[in-house]
Amino acid sequence: MSRSEISPLISLAMPIVFTQVGMMVMGLVDMWMVGRLGTTSLASVALGDSWVFGTLVIAQGLIQGIDPLVTQAQGAKDPVALGRTLQRGFLLALGLLPLLVLSWQFSEEVLLILGQTESLSRNAAQYSHAQIFSIPAFLGFFVLKQYLQGRGHLAPMVITVIVANFANIAFNELFIFGGWGIPAMGIEGAGYATGASRCLMLLMLIVLAARGKYFSAGWVRWSRRSFSPRAMGALLALGIPVAIHFGVEVWTFQAATLMAGWIGESQIAAHIVVLKIISFTFMFPWGISGAATTRVGNLLGAAEPIQARLAGITALGLAILVMAILGSLIVWLDSSLPGVFSTDPRVLASAVALLPIAAGFQIFDGVQAVAAGILRGAGQTIPAAVIGVIGFPCITLPLSYHLTFTREMGLPGIWWAFFFGLLTASVLLVGWFLITSPNWKPIERRIAD
Repeated sequence: MSRSEISPLISLAMPIVFTQVGMMVMGLVDMWMVGRLGTTSLASVALGDSWVFGTLVIAQGLIQGIDPLVTQAQGAKDPVALGRTLQRGFLLALGLLPLLVLSWQFSEEVLLILGQTESLSRNAAQYSHAQIFSIPAFLGFFVLKQYLQGRGHLAPMVITVIVANFANIAFNELFIFGGWGIPAMGIEGAGYATGASRCLMLLMLIVLAARGKYFSAGWVRWSRRSFSPRAMGALLALGIPVAIHFGVEVWTFQAATLMAGWIGESQIAAHIVVLKIISFTFMFPWGISGAATTRVGNLLGAAEPIQARLAGITALGLAILVMAILGSLIVWLDSSLPGVFSTDPRVLASAVALLPIAAGFQIFDGVQAVAAGILRGAGQTIPAAVIGVIGFPCITLPLSYHLTFTREMGLPGIWWAFFFGLLTASVLLVGWFLITSPNWKPIERRIAD
């Protein structure tokens, strides 16, 4: 690791971690407050949220095609490229809008096809339908968030998430249970509360970015060049592989959860409990990944490829260190962590048995996430997507089924499959980075201007 890169990476990573944890807390608060309505309502919202998240993550991946363009334009101090990329990010979000609207509008039909019960599918659809009005706000927020992150302006994101968390609690209480002349809307109200929080986040981020003058040296007037088909094609060429990488990872975890449900009720409960634990710890390498994307892209844009490579190596070292510490804590705390989510002895026993496996694969999960972030900063999104396909649907899914049902390992079989899938992905991603990084070059400037 390079000592000169540790401080810049940590300074970038910590606000990103805080932002991601804050957004996760919003989801946990939603689930906790809906849980007051009963188990059926909680299950319906969890199901609806799975579909909403599974579709949003693909849209997020497409939008993250702007990451290497923004970060490298910032490093090159190119305000025209920065402004054009932001404009094209908004245009891409506009194009994604009808696709997300349709996918949420027909969520009940999709969930029925996926084998969910009629009542759960119907209630889950109410939750997703109530959020449709907030899709433009979420897409706009995400574009602006990635733009600010790529330029190293992270304070507005942190402040926005803090305020949004308090507002989300108030919105949930008001729309779920009623008050101030607003009727109690239950599950549907939870969807409206989530949507209102998204709208607030966009408005706050715009205001804070404008007041802080974070658009200075990074904006140009709209013109015909803003709509350049060649530039939009280049943006999609970067974003589609990211969407594939995110999509296969998320949907592999979703498929694994379905497999856990085939084993039994206590097993799927244990599976979800451990997933919640590692989802929290994953926010730390996710923050390092975002920091690596920004730092590597900035340095490449500034024509410093050797320093960019050092930044990538340092980011990987930080990921290994952080995840080794967190993995050790998971094992040391043992049943204390699952006990936060469940008191059922069968669930606790199954969850505790999974923790050592989860602690081990956390290191490889962190490494693959950071390595993919490094490659995004360098504009190498296709290799990350190909390796993601190899590691998740090609290795993890069939191995999960084989170990769990053919070899009769039960629930641990799913987690051992993830261990080997993530190990493979991390080795391939790191290997690609180490082999190709000596020949890194900035993205062609004409694509972004």
